[in-house]
Amino acid sequence: MTVEATVPTAPDVPKTVEPKSANPGFPAVYVHPYSMLDKNGTVWNKAICVIPEGTKLNGIDISGYKLDTFVSERNLEQKLNGHLVTPFVRAGTHKDRSELSILIWKEDETLPRGSSARKESRREFFIEDPVSLAQALKQSREAFKEARQKEMEAKSPA
Repeated sequence: MTVEATVPTAPDVPKTVEPKSANPGFPAVYVHPYSMLDKNGTVWNKAICVIPEGTKLNGIDISGYKLDTFVSERNLEQKLNGHLVTPFVRAGTHKDRSELSILIWKEDETLPRGSSARKESRREFFIEDPVSLAQALKQSREAFKEARQKEMEAKSPA
């Protein structure tokens, strides 16, 4: 008795796109936790993470942009203790977008909340690769540490 096995060729294999994910590190002072209540009465821990000054992604300055994400109990503990907060961020779907992405936004904070002028001032970017965001944040932190170290060396007497 012979058993024949067929191996699917490339066109027969369904393409599944795995959503990209990362754990970008935000300094604790840039993470603002809050709770959200859904229509079923479940409370979700979330946070608005502000991207620190000097962060560039593919040559574009994204300093001050915000990212709204879910956070875990561990993330809340990291925030409480002043450690680097590393929420799990996964590219998801957004209205009017077919590809998976992460939404970051920035708006004029001087305008009243909920006003049409504030909504009109809102600028949005969709990031398709969360890993590149994590790398940009890491480079920003390292550049800040280097600048701080040089500043401390300049202040210390020789």
